[in-house]
Amino acid sequence: MNPDCSMNYSSPKITEMVYSCAAMGCTNRQGGKPNLTFHRFPMDDRERRSKWTAAIRRKYWEPGPYARVCGEHFILGKRSDDPNHPDYVPSIFNFSSPSAQAQALKMKEKLLKQLKMNMKKASEND
Repeated sequence: MNPDCSMNYSSPKITEMVYSCAAMGCTNRQGGKPNLTFHRFPMDDRERRSKWTAAIRRKYWEPGPYARVCGEHFILGKRSDDPNHPDYVPSIFNFSSPSAQAQALKMKEKLLKQLKMNMKKASEND
């Protein structure tokens, strides 16, 4: 055996799966932008999953167990489990009309203002 030819092979590294956003036209990938979150499609709630699937506008596609939507498609940057919250279903997409985007931005500003007020009230009560 030639001593210059090493037979030491290192085992392949097991890497974590990198998620890509499933929304049409979105190129976000996990690890690409700091603090960007990725959210799994609701698998236990068929009606909500259908709403998410319709919102991302991919024809003839059903989300699998690894399908994700990034936080940029939610008004506050992450999904909400409250059916009355605007982030119950992703709503911000680059195929949205300018008026829909403006409306989403107004809603985001309103919600952020409410959150700040609620946090201020909570800190005053402590």
